[in-house]
Amino acid sequence: MHVDPAQGWFDQYAFDPERNEVARVLSPNATEAFLRVAVASGTDEALDYAEWVGEGHPSERLRLASFEARAGLLDQEGRDALWREGERCGSRMVAEIAKKRRVALAS
Repeated sequence: MHVDPAQGWFDQYAFDPERNEVARVLSPNATEAFLRVAVASGTDEALDYAEWVGEGHPSERLRLASFEARAGLLDQEGRDALWREGERCGSRMVAEIAKKRRVALAS
């Protein structure tokens, strides 16, 4: 597939029409891996950057990665608060996944 630099943050997906679902992401982005590594370092700068990404990055997948990476550093109460924030972050995709993560925490 053609990738235009202006579309760098837009994901392309493969669909499974028989199962009526997204099968996989066709346009992986190394930035997601770098974000997760940075957050795992625990530095204030990395955590500030991850928070900024989660609040409004153009890539919803990168925003989700920000929440997932930060959640990995928190206890259950902290994860619940973070996922609650994810529910209100303005991204429909992140909000739906955040809601599921909070339900799973309560189980």
